[in-house]
Amino acid sequence: PRAHARVRVGLSDERNKTQNVDNNRQTLWAQWTQTMSEQMSLTAGFDRRHLEDTKLGTSLDSSLVTAVLDWRATQRLQGKASK
Repeated sequence: PRAHARVRVGLSDERNKTQNVDNNRQTLWAQWTQTMSEQMSLTAGFDRRHLEDTKLGTSLDSSLVTAVLDWRATQRLQGKASK
């Protein structure tokens, strides 16, 4: 990472098994936050998920890309745009 940057990576494994449900989901995610100035930072992220439903015999893969611009004009005035 560059100066004033933070990289975060995570992995989660979620399992549900009851009389009605038998599924599991794995999520792998990464996020990069770059501080541009005291008032502005940019964040980019990527999530990858895999859901498997054993009871129904189905699986689903999905991906999500996020981008966030965080701007703090003053301590009381902040703006955020995300996609």
